[in-house]
Amino acid sequence: MIEASSVVSSSSTGSLSSELEQLIDATIFSALRTDALHITYWSALGLALEGLVLGAVLTVSYRYYEHFGRHDSWLTLSAIALGIASCIGQSALNLWQTYRFIDKAATAFYLVMEKDIYADMVVLLLIGIHNLAGSLFFIRRTIKLVGHPWYIGVPLVAFSVTSFGLCLTSVIHGYLIPWDTTNFTSWLSRINVYVLTWMTMSVISDVSICVAMTWALTRTRRDIEAAASSLWRKLMMLTFETMIPSTTVVFVLLIYGGVENATFGNFTRALAWIVGPLYFLAVAHSLVSRHDVQHLLQDELQKREEPHKLSEDSNGHPFIPSERERGPIIPTHIAHFTTPFGSTPDLLENSGGLLPARHQKMKPRLQNMRPPPSPPRTEAVSAVPVEIDLDEKAKKDLGFADDNEFGISL
Repeated sequence: MIEASSVVSSSSTGSLSSELEQLIDATIFSALRTDALHITYWSALGLALEGLVLGAVLTVSYRYYEHFGRHDSWLTLSAIALGIASCIGQSALNLWQTYRFIDKAATAFYLVMEKDIYADMVVLLLIGIHNLAGSLFFIRRTIKLVGHPWYIGVPLVAFSVTSFGLCLTSVIHGYLIPWDTTNFTSWLSRINVYVLTWMTMSVISDVSICVAMTWALTRTRRDIEAAASSLWRKLMMLTFETMIPSTTVVFVLLIYGGVENATFGNFTRALAWIVGPLYFLAVAHSLVSRHDVQHLLQDELQKREEPHKLSEDSNGHPFIPSERERGPIIPTHIAHFTTPFGSTPDLLENSGGLLPARHQKMKPRLQNMRPPPSPPRTEAVSAVPVEIDLDEKAKKDLGFADDNEFGISL
């Protein structure tokens, strides 16, 4: 009888314990407005999206070290390495969270929730750090373009620092999880206010920096196009393609988030996990884009320094490039004109100085093409090579110094 009563007692205790666990889980799910299936699904989706962004981060970072690993300062190289490590670390943390949801969310969510909230606070902290670093990077570039650090730089830095301060406030209060489940809803509401305020400030900061960068590029458009006609358009495209993605994701979180989602109970979990890597990707992509800008400037310099260089067709015959490729040419009926290489008769007589040795057989044909004599012109038409007029101030404004983001010194 004693053994039977003990078995009944233990089974009833286990039943009560199971019912209590289910009651606690139901309370938590009600506060988060989610359930075990949905929170596991959004975690898996967030992990997949984060994997795509992480792949882009690693690809761009590899290109960065390939092109600039021997040229940039050790501070920049170390910062990029630290950013890569933080993205990989966050991905590993989110993988662990997803595994725990798959393993225990359906049976004992309360055992998973506490550590999941701590992990989510780490994610929020990484978002704030990446946001601050990216903001300061683009603020510095804006200041270098316009050269007015006070009325441009100070407000933007104030926005960025305020945003990071709100991030820290959200994270600190996020770690103060109440043990009494009756206070759980009020705790979520308080965290909700902090996080929404932070996201609002973050969007304001990001949009302000994007607008300031656009204004700076527009203000210096003439100087930029003096270096290369297509450079301004290239820099404008880089500005938007690097800054828009992360700002858009944060804006969506602001509209549809609202942290009942202190633990990211709905689809905002998938978006929140990619915000930090997107901020880092913006900075890394902007640094790598210096390689494209270098090639663009070098091509422009080559075109302007050698506007009359003879080219060869597929058969090895020399020809003069089209006007589109090397600029306008002087009509052939003008018998007497000067060029940087000499007058027309001298050009024909000394064509060996212009043509390679294997093309000397073209010399008689060139001589036969000499136009008939005509009365000397009173004015000689000169073809003067175009030179880039880029003074030191323009170089500084454009950031073409050795320590700049574009990475080219003219």
